[in-house]
Amino acid sequence: MVTALTLYLACWFLILSVSTLLFALRRSPALAPLPAALPRVSILIAARNEEAAIGRCLHHIRQLHYPPELIEVLVGDDASSDRTRALAERAMQGYAGTFRCVPITDTMGTALGKANVLAHLARLATTEYFFITDADIAVPATWLTGLLAHAQPGVGTVTGLTVVEGPRLFDQLQGLDWLLSLGLVQVVSDFGRPVTAMGNNMLITRTAYEATGGYERLPFSVTEDYELFRAVLRQGFRFRNVFRPEVLAVSLPISSVGRLLHQRRRWLRG
Repeated sequence: MVTALTLYLACWFLILSVSTLLFALRRSPALAPLPAALPRVSILIAARNEEAAIGRCLHHIRQLHYPPELIEVLVGDDASSDRTRALAERAMQGYAGTFRCVPITDTMGTALGKANVLAHLARLATTEYFFITDADIAVPATWLTGLLAHAQPGVGTVTGLTVVEGPRLFDQLQGLDWLLSLGLVQVVSDFGRPVTAMGNNMLITRTAYEATGGYERLPFSVTEDYELFRAVLRQGFRFRNVFRPEVLAVSLPISSVGRLLHQRRRWLRG
């Protein structure tokens, strides 16, 4: 048992060391300049009983360094039993862009849960770029331009970097876990190998999304972002994973060990 554990740890630290070296030596891809006339964009947020987090999320949306008249913010209220919708509408009062909080009351095609909410929001969106995040995420002010800079012709999805922050040691350990995991994903992605996309920090073009048939036509998965990512690849689109501060989003931590294990079991099933 001790020998097996030692071998496992040795292999893990070897992988970590090689990945760290490769990450240190990597070169960021050249960026295409943003168009002089910035495009209109849609921000899609699925929310269910998020009264504790939705205000923080939308506060950061309002701080984006992007002309608000070019931004369409769509929040899907998935039958919340708390004040999610009221607090979302209060947070966006006086917003110079377009804002709608949409009650989701029916199911679209095969989509369930968060995928169903996003299916409805994608149908309502009126732009060519869908930026998807979660209600417990705070995006940076440079989020839109940071992801758009990588949305070159033929690229269907662009995934940003998300970390966890919080005051407790348990929160900080979650942050290290996420950073390590996404660093490994970035190393593999730099070699052109698709791994996954982060549904809390992602751009997908309308063309790529509609080519898959949308969430309403995809098989149900508890990791709907991964299912969408795979479907986009099958349609021949390329992907980008962006490990840069311009697209660094911050997630609220999981509050307990039990909830953290439930999250990881769900990811493993997906």
